[in-house]
Amino acid sequence: MRRLATPARHALGSKAPLLERAAEPKRTAMLTAVMRHLEAKAIDEALDLFQVLMAARLLNTAKRGVKPLLPEPEPEPEPARTLQLHRERPGRRHPAAAA
Repeated sequence: MRRLATPARHALGSKAPLLERAAEPKRTAMLTAVMRHLEAKAIDEALDLFQVLMAARLLNTAKRGVKPLLPEPEPEPEPARTLQLHRERPGRRHPAAAA
């Protein structure tokens, strides 16, 4: 990142005509460095904003004593009960079959 800092700083301080007159490899390097710098800065700003918003939301939730941000997990359902069938013993007849 340090190698990109110098071209980015130079390009950010330059006017557009100066960048346009720069030789092709140097111009591409400076513009790439600027884009990387701006991208990193935008990500940092977005993360800072997210941190502030989340802290405010958590503090407001705690102050009001409302339900938490994440819902409580539902309890595990009880295992299904199996129907136990009456097994006939070998050699024993069912009363309905005897008639």
